[in-house]
Amino acid sequence: MPLVEEAVNSLGWVVSRDEKQTDWDLFWTDTSVSEERVMRLKRFQKINHFAGMNILARKVGMAKVLRRMGLKLPEHFSFMPQTWLLPSEASELKMQSRKQEQKWLIVKPDNGSQGKGIFLTDDSDKACCVSPAGVAQEYIERPFLIDGEDEGEEAGEVCGCVEGGEAGEGKGRSDT
Repeated sequence: MPLVEEAVNSLGWVVSRDEKQTDWDLFWTDTSVSEERVMRLKRFQKINHFAGMNILARKVGMAKVLRRMGLKLPEHFSFMPQTWLLPSEASELKMQSRKQEQKWLIVKPDNGSQGKGIFLTDDSDKACCVSPAGVAQEYIERPFLIDGEDEGEEAGEVCGCVEGGEAGEGKGRSDT
C-alpha cells in the first residue's frame, strides 16, 4: 500500500483500517463492504471497495450477472462462452456432453484467484467435481478473438472506475 499512502499523503487525507474509527478520508479494507457501511459514509469519505463487489469477484456470481445481462442485451454478449454453474447445473452439463461431440471445458472454482484450482478437461464428470462450487465453461482456444477479430491481450469490457454506480473509461478483462 505504499503507493496509495504516498498519494493519500500528498492530498492531506487521513487513511484508516480501523472499523471503529470514524474520522478518516479513505478507509482501506481487504474485505467486501456492505451497503449499510456505504450508506454511513460522509460525503467526503471513500472506501477502496464498492458494495456488492464480492458478487462480481466470485466466478458463480459473475457468471449469473453476465448471463442476466446476456438475456437483456444478447447482441453485446455474444462473446460469452457457454457456462454451467456448478454444482446446480451439473446434470445439464452432463446431458449436453452426451448430445454433442465432447468439447474441452475450463473449470474454475468459485472463490479461486491467480489461476489456482483452474483445470481443463474433456470429461464432464470431472468438471462437475469442483468443490464446493464453481463454473465450467466451453473452452475457447483463442479467447482474445471478439467477433472473429484479434483484439490482443487488452481485449475486454470497458470499465475503468465505478463511482456512485456509474462506469468510467478504461479497459478490463473478464476472468469468468
